[in-house]
Amino acid sequence: MTDFLAAGEVAEIIVTLYPSSNVSSRGHRIRRDASSPNFPRFDVNPTAGEPIGQERRRATAHNIV
Repeated sequence: MTDFLAAGEVAEIIVTLYPSSNVSSRGHRIRRDASSPNFPRFDVNPTAGEPIGQERRRATAHNIV
C-alpha cells in the first residue's frame, strides 16, 4: 500500500536525472516537468493508491513543486 502525505505536509524527494545528449549553448534554457497521469503517453495512473490492476476508483492529484 502507498503511504500518502497529509495535506500541507512537506517531504523531500530525490529525483535521478539520467544522462542525455542535448547540447546547450550560452543563452539556452532547460526545463524539468513533473506531472501526474499523462494518458495516453503513459498508462493510466488513477492516483488512488490501490494495488496495480485492482483499482476501483480514481483520485485527483495536486502537485506543488
